[in-house]
Amino acid sequence: MSFDIYADPTNKPFSILDGQTTTITITDQHAGTSVDPGSDMEMFIRVSMSPPGPVPTFKLAARRATDTVFGPAVTVSEQQNGSVFPPNSSDDVGDIQRLVKVLNGANQAVVYLIKFAFRDTNPPPLIWQLSITGKAPDRKSIVVVGDSLTETQQPWIDVVTPTLAYNLLNGDKLTETLTVKNMGTGTFKVTGTTPALPGTVTLGDVNTPS
Repeated sequence: MSFDIYADPTNKPFSILDGQTTTITITDQHAGTSVDPGSDMEMFIRVSMSPPGPVPTFKLAARRATDTVFGPAVTVSEQQNGSVFPPNSSDDVGDIQRLVKVLNGANQAVVYLIKFAFRDTNPPPLIWQLSITGKAPDRKSIVVVGDSLTETQQPWIDVVTPTLAYNLLNGDKLTETLTVKNMGTGTFKVTGTTPALPGTVTLGDVNTPS
């Protein structure tokens, strides 16, 4: 199993602006076992949008490594899917499945799932282009491409770190907070720290009732 995370350039989310189109080149094609009838192999793409809002316009196109341009871009939405053709090809490489909203609210982002069903059990290697046209003011986006539904569920945290000062006398207690936003496509959970925290320091979640 494998996946790739696409960000801008690698350390922050893409900015999706109202009425403007952001294009993302998917250089590594991932083809895994299909979860839908009628296809043996599928590629899975999850796109997070933060904050939630209107559904953007998504388009998908493909080309061979020897091509200099991409084939016709196909719009994918909750009501529409279509076949993808490389440039100058009379044979499509497969079908885009409908856009599905898979997560909302709890992780400060809405996540959309695109599934591409390959025509062949051994699909040719292709380079892909995902275009996202915004329909709301500045939103942040992370794209994860993988060969399974599970592999495309990846967290992406944005941390606002304040200046923390610890001026304590023996026996004093101080609570400091920082904001951690999950802007990725999967659940984020802290299960431990490396190196371990000192015994006098505890890590908690201010959103969890005590």
